[in-house]
Amino acid sequence: MGNKQFACACHSSLENCSREDLMNWYLGLESNEDTDAASVDEDWEAKTTLYEKLRAGEMSLEEFKTYKKYWKQDIKLKTRHGCRCAGRFEQGELSEFRSLERSTTSKTCACNHNGIGERGETASVKPIHLVAMSDTNHDLLVALISDGCDLNSLTNYHKFTPLYIAVSYGCKSLMKVLKERGAKVNKVASQTIFCTAVHKAIERGDPEILDILLSSKKIKVNKTSPRNETALHLAVLIGRKFVSTLLSAGADPNIVFNQTTCLMHAVSSQDEETTKQLLDHGANVRAKDKNGHEAILYASRTLCANLYRLLLDAGADPNAIDSSGFPLLVNCASRGNYEIVKTIVEHGADVNLTNSVQYSPLHMAAWNGHTDCVDLLIKSGATHDKQTLDGNTPLALACHGNHPKVVDLLLTLGCNVNNADKDLDTPLLYATHNGMTDTVKSLIEHGANPDQCNGAGTSPLWCAVYCGRKEVVKILLMESVHLETPSVGSDPHLRSLQVYNNPVSPLWLATAKADEEILQLLLYAGYDVHKEQWLTKREFPELCLENNGNILLDYLSSPLPLKFICRNYLRRKFERSLREVVDSFEIPRTLKDFLLLQDVLWM
Repeated sequence: MGNKQFACACHSSLENCSREDLMNWYLGLESNEDTDAASVDEDWEAKTTLYEKLRAGEMSLEEFKTYKKYWKQDIKLKTRHGCRCAGRFEQGELSEFRSLERSTTSKTCACNHNGIGERGETASVKPIHLVAMSDTNHDLLVALISDGCDLNSLTNYHKFTPLYIAVSYGCKSLMKVLKERGAKVNKVASQTIFCTAVHKAIERGDPEILDILLSSKKIKVNKTSPRNETALHLAVLIGRKFVSTLLSAGADPNIVFNQTTCLMHAVSSQDEETTKQLLDHGANVRAKDKNGHEAILYASRTLCANLYRLLLDAGADPNAIDSSGFPLLVNCASRGNYEIVKTIVEHGADVNLTNSVQYSPLHMAAWNGHTDCVDLLIKSGATHDKQTLDGNTPLALACHGNHPKVVDLLLTLGCNVNNADKDLDTPLLYATHNGMTDTVKSLIEHGANPDQCNGAGTSPLWCAVYCGRKEVVKILLMESVHLETPSVGSDPHLRSLQVYNNPVSPLWLATAKADEEILQLLLYAGYDVHKEQWLTKREFPELCLENNGNILLDYLSSPLPLKFICRNYLRRKFERSLREVVDSFEIPRTLKDFLLLQDVLWM
């Protein structure tokens, strides 16, 4: 009775077996197991030799024929969970193959990953896969095919075909043999983005390899990966020289991958040539991604006007709006590329279209100091005095951004120089904060109120003293502004954050900042120190000691000359109308200049 039959018999009626019968069965089984183990080791040794020599192209046809019993067998490798040996093994990249652990039940990778067993992967290849790794194996491949080996045999883990492997290794002669003998050219591999032979050819970057594949009448150039990625998508991303070839072979430029099109990728890469090729082959310029973005919105990072022109000529929407509510022209105007802005405007963009907070292209161009774009937008019909949601106008933003040329251009249009935003900040306050001396003059000449305060009570003079803008202080003093207006302070560039807990005066500021020149100017202009309650408190001597307050102490301890008392009286009586009154006096020019404080220009 054979061992298996005996075992079955013993299992069915164990009580009928004698001790001698059981012993004989056990010894016979043990002997067979030793024989089987030796056979397994011999097979494993042969297969490792095949693996190493075939992948390196180092086996002759004569030697290969001595392994004929293994031609259709799998060479298997048990890998550990989480290691990369399965993929490397099937791609012929696993080095030191003979160092693999040996077992009569399984052959296992020798890497250091934990978790062998049920959770691991079993990789396997056949000799035909290994033969496809080297062009020197041409005769071996023909022999395998003649022997009836499966041309489309799949590896276990990646599902690679011999053709796919031949493409991976650039084995052109083997590719031609496989293709001519009927290998499937559209088979999809797993576990890789380069899932078909055509995808892999794009990665290889060899035009001849791609031409061999595309010459097949059965090729499906639009075959997609499990993620719906076509070879054309890959070509646009990593192999642009193949785009034209694929399009000529019938690749569809409008297949969507990851909710984006090939055209979107080309535009995002600022690739003018590929963009043109895709458009010439019917790419949908109005297709939208998951955020509702058209391809032209992907051009936001480019400075290439030709790219915009290509898209707009093909029918892209010049008024396209991104998911954050920004129209195309608003974005482009903020960056200030004149040719791009001009191109979009010429294609019919609405120059007054705003984003979600009512910022128009003109607002953004003015804020960022793009004078040529501001001029273009105004000539194209942009509203020059429109307010944003927070109340700013282009003029205010130009002052906020410290762009005097833009301010000068806008002032010629009659913009509202006293516009106040939600914090009641004015263009003059912004200009004062930035120390734009000439702009401050221009704003006042165009009617800006030099006494207009913001929501924190900050006047232009207070702001000028706080920021140490001596020349601006002089200009404001000559306008007979209110000198003693206190404020808690605010910073236009920090969203009008309060500076002090309690209101402080310009005189206190100048003393606290130890700015002797500005302190002297304020006193010379007739500052009423008797309104300063802090001068009678402990705070005054402390400030003087800390900040060199000798000028203020000398002023308080010395009587004021009569001519200064008279000037201060007239200035307070007539305030902003002082200039008209003084000009009407029939007095010498030098006296007029004295009353108008013209002499501060030389201080």
